[in-house]
Amino acid sequence: MKSLIGIIIAIFIAGSLKAQGINGFEINSGKLEWVNVYESTITLNEVLDILKENGKISNIEEGEDRIIASISKVEADYKGFGKSEMSTPIYIARNWIEAKLIIEFKEDKYRATLKDIFLSQIYSDPLSQMGEMSTLDSYAISSKSFKSSFTKSSSEILDFTFTKEFYFQKDINKDW
Repeated sequence: MKSLIGIIIAIFIAGSLKAQGINGFEINSGKLEWVNVYESTITLNEVLDILKENGKISNIEEGEDRIIASISKVEADYKGFGKSEMSTPIYIARNWIEAKLIIEFKEDKYRATLKDIFLSQIYSDPLSQMGEMSTLDSYAISSKSFKSSFTKSSSEILDFTFTKEFYFQKDINKDW
């Protein structure tokens, strides 16, 4: 009987540990983060050039094997994901995303991490003013676990958006 209880407790603990990550999002020390690892031979300098060209980063710090920057005005690509504005949660459809971006490089791969993720209101409406800021944590985390509403389309749309923004490929043909 004791071994059966031990097995049930072990399954519960393993299940709750695994549940801490969904669609690239993790809860780390009570804060929301998005993390994804990509296999690629792209170099730090090539990624830095791409990021500078897109105009969405600032406060760039470059280390030997990592880039740290602030990103802003990233718009959730709910249309590319296959949703309409009306079927997308209001906090996703009407806000730009701002965050701290960390890209770390190892041989033939890199890891993109977004921390301190904020939402910035795109335009004024009866509920909020343009530029009003809120944390994504407040919509995604409840008592150190994911809110069920976030685990549905919100996390999927944001994972799609962030993957599109931070999956870098080398240009094969430079002729233009």
